[in-house]
Amino acid sequence: MKATLLTFAIALLLFSIFSCGQGQFFTSVNQKSVELNTRAAELMAGGEYGEALPLLDSALAISPSYEWALTNKVLSLEYLGRASEIEPIIKTVIRYNKDNVNAWTNLGMFYDYFGDEKKAHKTYRHAIHLMSHQLRKNEGAISYSDRWILYYLYGNQSECDKILDSVKSDNPEYPLIHQLHDEMAKKGKTAFLNRLFFPNSSENQAL
Repeated sequence: MKATLLTFAIALLLFSIFSCGQGQFFTSVNQKSVELNTRAAELMAGGEYGEALPLLDSALAISPSYEWALTNKVLSLEYLGRASEIEPIIKTVIRYNKDNVNAWTNLGMFYDYFGDEKKAHKTYRHAIHLMSHQLRKNEGAISYSDRWILYYLYGNQSECDKILDSVKSDNPEYPLIHQLHDEMAKKGKTAFLNRLFFPNSSENQAL
């Protein structure tokens, strides 16, 4: 599989699926949960996603709001071709952190991929409302790439273009956003969602 910036962007999005507000509940995480999650992450790094799941479930049984364990469980299920199971996990993050823009975005993508366009549109709109509120308080609260992806998924091309024009060449996200723009223009939203939710499929290995 080609190591494109789009591949990096998607991997980054997967690992930051709940990054907005990450750490808010970290102080309540039991050390045993951290150890179990670390062992699971090591297994995942070796492609052993099925073996990682029981460890992640054990970590979450101790610390239900542990966002990194929730993230890793989502990743494992996606790489195992079981993305249809991730909705309640994303909703768990939202239950603990209702202002998590990335979790709402990913919930919208879940609905989008599995064909519920009405729910997807409503969820993206809510994510944009949260994002706008957070950006008014702190301009750096949401990365430009996350903003671009959310507006793209919502279908607001004018906002995507504004972000594309506003990010200067010395910004670390500049090449990433331009690569996202180019790849989306060429392959479209469906290919992006398919790559996100079933990254290990034979079709997506060729992307």
